[in-house]
Amino acid sequence: MSTLTPSKQILSVAVSLLLVASTGAIGAAAAAPTDVGVSAEADARTTATDETNLTAEEIVAAHEDRVESIETISMTVQRSTSSDSYSSSSTQSVWIDFDDSQMRTDMNSEYGNTTTVRNETGSITYDADENVVHNSSFSFEEMEPRENGQFAALLNNEAELTYEATEMIDGTETYRLDADPQYNYTSGEIEATIWLDSETYMPVQYESSMNSDRYSFETTVQFNDVRINETIPDERFDIDIPADAERPDDNTPDFETYDSESALRENVSQSVPDPDMPENYTFDRGSVMDGEAFSSVSLSYTDGDDGSISISQHATSGETNSYYSESDSFENVSIGNQTAYYNEYSYGESNTSVLVWNEGDHRYSIYGSVSQSTVIDVAESLIPSA
Repeated sequence: MSTLTPSKQILSVAVSLLLVASTGAIGAAAAAPTDVGVSAEADARTTATDETNLTAEEIVAAHEDRVESIETISMTVQRSTSSDSYSSSSTQSVWIDFDDSQMRTDMNSEYGNTTTVRNETGSITYDADENVVHNSSFSFEEMEPRENGQFAALLNNEAELTYEATEMIDGTETYRLDADPQYNYTSGEIEATIWLDSETYMPVQYESSMNSDRYSFETTVQFNDVRINETIPDERFDIDIPADAERPDDNTPDFETYDSESALRENVSQSVPDPDMPENYTFDRGSVMDGEAFSSVSLSYTDGDDGSISISQHATSGETNSYYSESDSFENVSIGNQTAYYNEYSYGESNTSVLVWNEGDHRYSIYGSVSQSTVIDVAESLIPSA
């Protein structure tokens, strides 16, 4: 058995391409890839041999080489998540043509059915249930599908990978890699395992679990009908959109960054938070997003060392706090006469606090490598009645 701490570059490229398919909600596919039912934990699973000559680093490197050689890929990804209070499942079909810089994702879940096509000029998404089309300037190149994926964030350079042995899953020999993340987004414990096909070095299955005193959940992702370097017809990247589909104006908000707090305040038309910060914290950077559908201001402060505090404010458009009030991972705390929602998670040896609340027409969030009492003090300085 071998253990290593892999580089972020290796894992981002080597693991995330095939896991990028797991992000988002999902839809029915036509032709390949095909929908295949998720078996109960895929459980024709048996342990084969322990190939002691292999290391996790060698397996990931071989997968990285495989990913870099891909010209086209298609697959069906099935995902199920369950916790003490809910469960969900989804099916996603993905086609990617790297040579022609185009990608299609059909997504189907209890939340709806959407099709998204992304190419060199931008993206278009059709929501079949709502009969609505959305356009975006977010292009194939900006997405970087070889490098970005949901599990790349989990299996980063802070995760310790261990190659255990080969295992058979539904007749396919796989390499099992266990991941021990060195950070948590919550105060709970995370465990994760990925199985790679021993012949193709492509993902076969991924499992993760998170447990804490307040909640727990498990996720299983299966990769079916993975096809590499097969011709994908150009028609696959066309969307059949009805003539009567609604086409709202999706103007991209203006986005500006600032290195000076005074410059930000002088050049922004919307309101800007004015917090009372701890003595040793000074302005580091800020950003402003300004659009018809969404506007926000974000301010980041630093103590010049490892400490940081970030404050974000955006228009609520009538949104409620129901997610936070119903979530097992957030606790209610008082800031002045307001109710806010607090959570904390660990990253390496540091703790990060998160505080969210609504005030008037805005939602605020504060997060930083500081204590609960500190984020509450900063929040109270932003409430007029405090």
